[in-house]
Amino acid sequence: MSFPPLLQAAIEDFYGLRIATAIPGPSGATGAETFILTDTRGTKYFAKRVTDPVMQGRLQTGLAIARALADYGLSFIVAPLRGTGGLWFMQGSALIALFPWVDGTLSRDFDPELLGAAVGAIHSATPFLDLQVPVQGQASVYDDFFKQGITAFVLKPVQDETPQGMLRRLILDNDQRLRR
Repeated sequence: MSFPPLLQAAIEDFYGLRIATAIPGPSGATGAETFILTDTRGTKYFAKRVTDPVMQGRLQTGLAIARALADYGLSFIVAPLRGTGGLWFMQGSALIALFPWVDGTLSRDFDPELLGAAVGAIHSATPFLDLQVPVQGQASVYDDFFKQGITAFVLKPVQDETPQGMLRRLILDNDQRLRR
């Protein structure tokens, strides 16, 4: 996959930077094309190009929420960068968004206590956000599947010491506290 020159010109114009290099980025569950960009000053970025209309609606909402949380002061949120016209732009039928690059390795290994603290911080900040999010594109064919999966996850007996087991235990403990 090569980096399209028209995409490069559009990103440079919208975000006010000059791209020196572009390589394909990791693929994710959204079906987006991604690129790792480096500008002429050596700063790295993560670019996402999404063509699926349903995923575009979800991404627009997620971009607005992430930016609002980061602006509120949650420094662990990797928020999209602002361009000349907002957090994203359309190039033809594709939505384009740019993020600061975060060095690291994708992993499912996490500290459940830190995750819980992060989720708590997000929930604590939510009432203070002045944010209008679009509703379009929020329903998903996967909603029922997700609800069944999370219910099975929470109801499964906790007997392991994996991060998933510890997270399950934290969810169950919190649920029991809330029901008291």
